[in-house]
Amino acid sequence: MPKDKEGAAAITFRNDFCSDLSLKNMFYAVTVRSPVDRGMITSISQDEVVEGCALITARDVPGSNLLDSAEGKIKVFCDGNVSYVGEPIGLLVGPDMKSVNRAMASLRISYDDIPIESYIENSDGESGGEEIFGNGEWERLIEYGNCFTMESGKCKGIDAELEEAEVRVQNDWAYTLCPRNYRETCGVLCNFSGGSLSVYSPSQWISNMREDLASVLNLPPDKINVTRTKDWGRSTNSIWYNSIIACQVAVASYKLKTPVKLTYSRQEQEDYIDCMKPIRFHTELGADKDGKLKALKLEASLDAGSTNVFIGEIIDRIAIAATACYKADNVSIRVRATPSNTPPLSIDMQLIDSASFFAMENAMSALVSRLNKKPDSSLVFPNEIRKLNLNSLDDEEQTATMPFSFQLPKAVECMDKLFESSDFNNKYIFYNRESLARAADFNKKFSPSPFVPPIRGIGFAAGYEGSFYYGSKIYGADQELEVTLEKDGSLAIHSPPLSDSIEDIWIRLASDILDIKASRIKINSNFEGGSEPFLPESAYANISIMTVLLKKCCESIKRKRDKAELPLTVTHKLESVQKKAWDSEKFRGEPFHSCSFAAATVEVELEPQTFSDRIRKIHINISGGQILNSQAAEATIRLGIQKVLSSLTEGKKTECDEINISFMNGDGNPEQIGELVYQVIPSAYLQALSQALGTQLKFLPLKYDSIYQQIKKLEAENANPADAQR
Repeated sequence: MPKDKEGAAAITFRNDFCSDLSLKNMFYAVTVRSPVDRGMITSISQDEVVEGCALITARDVPGSNLLDSAEGKIKVFCDGNVSYVGEPIGLLVGPDMKSVNRAMASLRISYDDIPIESYIENSDGESGGEEIFGNGEWERLIEYGNCFTMESGKCKGIDAELEEAEVRVQNDWAYTLCPRNYRETCGVLCNFSGGSLSVYSPSQWISNMREDLASVLNLPPDKINVTRTKDWGRSTNSIWYNSIIACQVAVASYKLKTPVKLTYSRQEQEDYIDCMKPIRFHTELGADKDGKLKALKLEASLDAGSTNVFIGEIIDRIAIAATACYKADNVSIRVRATPSNTPPLSIDMQLIDSASFFAMENAMSALVSRLNKKPDSSLVFPNEIRKLNLNSLDDEEQTATMPFSFQLPKAVECMDKLFESSDFNNKYIFYNRESLARAADFNKKFSPSPFVPPIRGIGFAAGYEGSFYYGSKIYGADQELEVTLEKDGSLAIHSPPLSDSIEDIWIRLASDILDIKASRIKINSNFEGGSEPFLPESAYANISIMTVLLKKCCESIKRKRDKAELPLTVTHKLESVQKKAWDSEKFRGEPFHSCSFAAATVEVELEPQTFSDRIRKIHINISGGQILNSQAAEATIRLGIQKVLSSLTEGKKTECDEINISFMNGDGNPEQIGELVYQVIPSAYLQALSQALGTQLKFLPLKYDSIYQQIKKLEAENANPADAQR
């Protein structure tokens, strides 16, 4: 049982789940949600008044019910005008869950199905709701290349460039991959007592939560004490929406003058926090006969939900990753996000690039397939086309042809080593020949006979993981690290809690530089109120930047410790000169502090009898600078692969017994590598499955019967060639 803190505000961390905590005389809360997606609440009543229970709504908020964000105002409680199904109308609070559930069953909510915007008209009789409620789209448009240069009063345009290309491929893709994380659900415990608020929460953005709580309760920030509890999740919604939940529970505790705890159910977590929606892509590539890209067009669209504080950054990151690792003479990228009467879109900000990589890597493979269907042409390998079009700062011509530039460490060597270790080319030749043979004689294509060789395919993908996006409004503040050499000779690294692997790396690094025993180096995760990290905690898990800052802090202490009085505290920030590599206004330049690179192959085998697939082998090769702990790095990649595999098919756990992981030798600073598997494994898997089926699959995750449905579709097309041609 936690004890409330007294005195000045403080930020502390404890290794307990919020759901396991309790306080004396604590009440329990459940969220009252709207059953309709739009309209106005006209009345709330109860068939039965349950003793001890209370309904907390927007009327009970002592401060502001609207919170500021980079993308507009966000409601703590629904103010009467409903935005989506499940929007929080209030909290039902009571001394035990039995009473609360009984009160919930007796609750009656009446609505007018015409939203308030419809009643707001301007003098011309037209709706004025959009101006007030901000129902427009978010969009990022990028056009670059000679085809957009004005000549004789008009520009040629990307479509004309695509029309003139010797080889042209176009496809539509859908990506909704959301790895399941069966972690603790969101929840908060609050206690308002003696004019101060104590909060126990797994919030990963404490500075934002304190600011919101102060606004909602009309309370000085130094009256808010926060204990950060254990948490495993970091989707965009869990980063910012936990602050909204904390505000709701804090209002209930403020109103009732008793501790209140709210814990989301697993269903609520999936419906309102981890609610990934499809991102849809249309890609068109135009190339010469050798596969050199002359024109690249990508259009992406996504449903932003009712609101999302990260939506501007989400569409920007999708746009930057839209070209993946490749360059073209002419580029057109358009990304749109449209608001809707649905819960806020949830995407892990560390994984947002993976959607664009999925589309572009599959588009590049479709280009390879088209080149291999040209008459009288030799077989083209996927890695050859990738290397031919690689967009890297190592290429001197790169800056003249693309709006974005990336440092892709040892990318060509990484791909070459992978192809050698996985024997990709030989397998690709054989599986491609078998696929063509099955296409020529469809009756043998999916024969259930045990004498027919298994149907196999192999796919390849490459990708980078960008570390610290310079254009971020959320993460764009200066990252800094503070290190203190104490009077007793011990070392304290001031940081939010880290993973075991990163903590081990930091301690070993500091120990080597300062010649201090590892046992005398500690991570100090406690902060005085107001001095907590400004950025979300995920910024401090960024090993590529934070390790550099740690090195600088330790080297400064090493130079000063002989003459300085202890304790000696040193702070270092990310150098602002590095940010100048990115021009946010023109939206071009080098968007990331650094990049790691990976290439992967996935080999699959189809079982026609059960219409299912099996992954035979996965090979992944990674170039990520210096690997300080190879065992931990491999464990991280292996865990990431297992998470990806578990999400490839809905309702099915895909496994692979043979996973080969290798790292390129690097002597530079260590880079982020934990998310690389999400950039390469999904598209490599889909390409392998598409080769085995002899037709291009275009979405992930698959349904349980997707392979069966695709085979039936192929059978129908084979029976009616005219329909297939159309």
